[in-house]
Amino acid sequence: MDNIEAPYVFAGALAIAASVYVYLSSRTNEAKAKHLGARLAPGPKRMFLIGNLFDFPKNRWYETFTSWGKQY
Repeated sequence: MDNIEAPYVFAGALAIAASVYVYLSSRTNEAKAKHLGARLAPGPKRMFLIGNLFDFPKNRWYETFTSWGKQY
């Protein structure tokens, strides 16, 4: 019986993970703006899945944010 139950457990976990992903991706600011027909303010280009993670400076971040404010 254990061999028969394993695929069902995996399929259930996969369905839950997919549902959580769809829910969270629909709650982003970009998804909300798209739904309302609005556009977000311009900003640095994002990479797939990780966004702007590597764009944030570790030192003197205030200077980078100030330059982004002037640029965008």
